[in-house]
Amino acid sequence: MSTEDVTSHAELKRSINEISENGVDEQPKKQQKVSPPSHDGIAYIKAEFLKPVENGRDSLANDFMNNADDDEGSSERLADGCVGGGNQKGKKRGKKNKGQNKDREVSNFKEACQLCPKYKFGAITESEGPCPFVESCKFCHDVDKYISLKLPEIESKFFDKCPIYETSGFCPMGVKCKFLKSHWDSDLKKLSFNPDEAVKNYDRGVINLLSYESKQLLSRKNNYPFEDSNKMIEIQEAFQQDYLEKHRSKQGTEDEKKLDAKLKDKRDHLKEIFQREKKNLDYRRKYILAPLTTVGNLPYRRLMKKLGCDITYSEMALCKPLMESHPSEWALAQAHKSEVPGFAFQIAGNQPWLVSKTCEAINKLLGTNEQKHFTEINLNIGCPIPLVFNSGAGSSLMDAPSKLIRMLNAMSYCAGDIPVTAKIRMGVKTDVPTANQLVKRLVNETDVQAITLHGRSREQRYTKLADWKYIQECAVEAKKVEAEYKSEMDGKIEDGTARSYNLQFIGNGDLYDARDWHKYLGECPELDSISIGRGCLIKPWIFEEIEHGDNIDKSSSERLDILADYARFSMEHFGTDERGILQARRFFCEFMSFFHRYIPIGILEKQNKLNERPSSFFGRNDLETLLSSPDSEDWIKVSEMFFVFQIS
Repeated sequence: MSTEDVTSHAELKRSINEISENGVDEQPKKQQKVSPPSHDGIAYIKAEFLKPVENGRDSLANDFMNNADDDEGSSERLADGCVGGGNQKGKKRGKKNKGQNKDREVSNFKEACQLCPKYKFGAITESEGPCPFVESCKFCHDVDKYISLKLPEIESKFFDKCPIYETSGFCPMGVKCKFLKSHWDSDLKKLSFNPDEAVKNYDRGVINLLSYESKQLLSRKNNYPFEDSNKMIEIQEAFQQDYLEKHRSKQGTEDEKKLDAKLKDKRDHLKEIFQREKKNLDYRRKYILAPLTTVGNLPYRRLMKKLGCDITYSEMALCKPLMESHPSEWALAQAHKSEVPGFAFQIAGNQPWLVSKTCEAINKLLGTNEQKHFTEINLNIGCPIPLVFNSGAGSSLMDAPSKLIRMLNAMSYCAGDIPVTAKIRMGVKTDVPTANQLVKRLVNETDVQAITLHGRSREQRYTKLADWKYIQECAVEAKKVEAEYKSEMDGKIEDGTARSYNLQFIGNGDLYDARDWHKYLGECPELDSISIGRGCLIKPWIFEEIEHGDNIDKSSSERLDILADYARFSMEHFGTDERGILQARRFFCEFMSFFHRYIPIGILEKQNKLNERPSSFFGRNDLETLLSSPDSEDWIKVSEMFFVFQIS
């Protein structure tokens, strides 16, 4: 190799290093087509699919190390919901705009002519009744005028009819539907269905709805009698006070060890008294979708169930706004009927009284005793978001194990027969992993039926890959401690005063290759299953790959069909009126921000990892190129294939 070639190669390598760190190359070079050199964090694309270098910059198309953890996201509701008895001082500060879109104006879209809800079916109906405000109503009562001023309807090759009407023969949006021509007789000027009859048989398929009466009970302070929670917290506080007084008086004496043994016996006795019969969990080799904030909404979970998922988790709900009866927070408990059985509700809180009252409300106010739609209630002890962490919830509980144990025991008692589980991280600090010791205490001192361990510390975030060796070590230790516990409690298990279920230990973090699922579980039989987060967003068909035993090269048309299903489920959930379509498009683009990161197997030199980013590339056809584009304008183009919406 000549000196000139060596220099050129060195410059190219320096250029890629600078781009990956800074996103800018200071010295432009001539346009040329090159194959990227071997470099950590870079996916290997076949040379014939690489886009030409422009202005010396071989841009890295996708940021795989970006902003979505398996249980976090950028939801603004966290700012108001995580405070409540934690570490934060109560000073209010002005809201500071952050992120790439901080200069964008956020406006609330309104129709030019807003129709009165009482007239959404074209005329006064028995189900809606007359408008109580009559002439003083600020909304339009003229249906013909409203229809004439409506924005253009959606025309899509995927949806030539209203997806809700096509499925159920009824559209709850009535004349506000963006597919109105599919169920509107223009000659008779009436809907093609009888609203009064159709509404009685209409089933949205959504479960876990909080009734109006229950909302009123929770929204009024001290109106709902939290009997189980108050009883449990009173006993816990009395025991804690007793422990502090006696331990302080005996501290440093020879009687300290004897006292600790007595207190342990008393604690075990309390556990026996408050032991409740629970449904058993069996997650052995089940396909589990990890909790996902913002993108893990109901339409997405419904899509994943269709694609082979066994267990789904809600988005993380904060206990404080749940107890304040915030509708947006209780909406996170909603699930589609296809998710049952196998739907878990994840919550986050920072105090025993708060999480116990939340569990009691979930147990008693959502569904009857004969019809519980929750497989488990999961406490998020792994959330790294600063707002949650600083309030004393999430991963900050990793450093407060005694408080955490009180929280989990209170939850277990107040949740009735619904199992309580926990999601944890390796620890808070990278060089001080604490999960191993915490797992031992959780097995011995709580009734959690499942523990999910995310293989990173809070400090790491996405700077390192998940540590699967450590996850496997913790799984082995957990099953060992459980075996010892059952050996000691043999007699009590038989008479029902000690738990009889088998602990489920689940690993989590960076799983993207289907072969790794079989590899990790094969190496560690103690590991019951693996939950997948970002891998499911990028490859929603990943459970099909796991079932197949290898990665599948999905064509662009197959991927587009998956997006069509997601669009249909979104419209069925959010509605087909203009507001509903806006919501559906918003979450569609959120989904596309991950979905586009998939690199087709056919253009890879070797299988990429989750954190590896490709240089800009062409797909094998125009559609594949479009679906792989990191440009948000292209995501909008894709969304327009399903719902075109214009705002004048």
